[in-house]
Amino acid sequence: ASFSQFVLEDYADRLDEKGRGYLLTIRKGAERMKRLIDDLLVLSKVTRIEVPFQLNRASEIIEEAVKPLKHSIDEKDIELTIPQDLPTIYCDKVRMIQVFENLLSNAIKFMDKENPKIEIGYQDKVDHDQFYIRDNGMGIEKQYHDKIFGMFERLHRREDYDGTGAGLHIVKKIIEMHRGKIWVESEKGIGSTFYFTLPKREEEK
Repeated sequence: ASFSQFVLEDYADRLDEKGRGYLLTIRKGAERMKRLIDDLLVLSKVTRIEVPFQLNRASEIIEEAVKPLKHSIDEKDIELTIPQDLPTIYCDKVRMIQVFENLLSNAIKFMDKENPKIEIGYQDKVDHDQFYIRDNGMGIEKQYHDKIFGMFERLHRREDYDGTGAGLHIVKKIIEMHRGKIWVESEKGIGSTFYFTLPKREEEK
C-alpha cells in the first residue's frame, strides 16, 4: 500500500486517468489485505493464548473502549448513554475492551438516523452479568441474526462500508473464551441490541 501511494504521489502527473485508477485499485486491495491479515492475527491470538483473568471495573473497560471512538461519536453527533452503576467483572481486560470497542464501532458505522443514539446497558442476573449495546441505526433482518457472527460475513457492499467482516466473529470468540454467550435482537430500520453475558464467580453469585 505504501509503495502504490508513493507512485501515486510522485508520478501521478505522468499517468493518465486510467493509470491512476489502476493504482488506486491496487492501493485499496493492499489495504484490505492488511486489514484481513491483522484480523487473522487477532483471531489467532484470541483462540490460542490463554490469558489469566483478573477482576476489572467494567466502567474503566468501557471508558477505554470509547476513547478511540470519541471523534466518530462527536462527528455523527451521537447521544451515547453509559450507566453509572457498573460491576467489577472477572475477565481479560484487553480482550473485553476489544469487545466493547468493536460493538460500539459497528453501531457507529451503521448509524443512519438524524437523532442517533447508542446505549450501553447492564443487567445483573443470578449467575452472570449481562451487558448490551443498543442503537437506533439501520437494523438487521432476522434471517441474518446468526450469520453476522460468522467469519468474514458481510451484509453490505465493501464499497459502502469498510471492514473485513471478521469483527463480530472475533467478538464471539472472545466472549466464548470467557464462557459467555452473545446474540443480537434487531429489526430492520429500527435498530439493534447486541447482548453478551459473562459468568459470575461462585463468590459473586
